[in-house]
Amino acid sequence: FTYSLTGLTGEVWIKSNTTPIGGYSRIMSITNWNPGFIMAVSDTNKFRVYLWDDAEDSMDSATSINDNNWHHIAFTINTTDGKFYLYVDGKQDKYKVSAITTPIIKSNQSVIFAGDYEYKGYIDEVKIYAYARTAAQIKQDYQAGLAGLAAKKGAGVAVGGGSKKSLS
Repeated sequence: FTYSLTGLTGEVWIKSNTTPIGGYSRIMSITNWNPGFIMAVSDTNKFRVYLWDDAEDSMDSATSINDNNWHHIAFTINTTDGKFYLYVDGKQDKYKVSAITTPIIKSNQSVIFAGDYEYKGYIDEVKIYAYARTAAQIKQDYQAGLAGLAAKKGAGVAVGGGSKKSLS
């Protein structure tokens, strides 16, 4: 992808019940943190996102997600207007205008799961988009995941392919 990204979305299903020690427990992040992001469970059992680039920003959800139930969590950031959203279980949970105005990731960065601050729990259906998805799109992914939770068996995976709306 190029440096012309005007936004970013991170989505994941998690299930955890271990309170982090030391501030947060990292679910996923990007290497070389500046620019970058971290999705985490905070020591107050909330969904936390950290962002870095031309500024630093973070936000915690209002909803607790560390209760041994499956939760779909997502964030979006639009670097054109600074709109920064957190979503929990398909619903907008928090919003603010961020000071981040430049792309949050570069082409030479990798995604890390857990990392230095060990996450204890389950992670499923990780998605990263090179644009800020809409609330309707987040809700659609949540509802699709609910259908998967109801299945007794099975697995699904999509590998390869690329588009202007996916990172490759």
